Amino acid sequence: MSVAIDYQRTILADKLRNDAFARALKKVVRAGKSVLDIGSGSGYLSFLAREYGAKSCTLIEQEHEFYTLSKEIAKENNITGCSFLCASSFDVQKNIQAN
Repeated sequence: MSVAIDYQRTILADKLRNDAFARALKKVVRAGKSVLDIGSGSGYLSFLAREYGAKSCTLIEQEHEFYTLSKEIAKENNITGCSFLCASSFDVQKNIQAN
């Protein structure tokens, strides 16, 4: 797991990458719409989407440590409107209604 943690640290510290994702999310996230974050890791991108007006975010992460971490980050920062699934996206079946 330490390789995955190191990778998360690396991408979270990458300002150029994160600024690019933030600009992209600002362009596509619309108020009242839902976001599905596959391989959510720490939850950073979903939390940005909520900040930009997404009605809800579903975070799917198969690594239990990151699933737990993202839930803790959301709780500690009063980020609401997120649901968390510890699973592979290949194993998740969900009815998604277009908004």
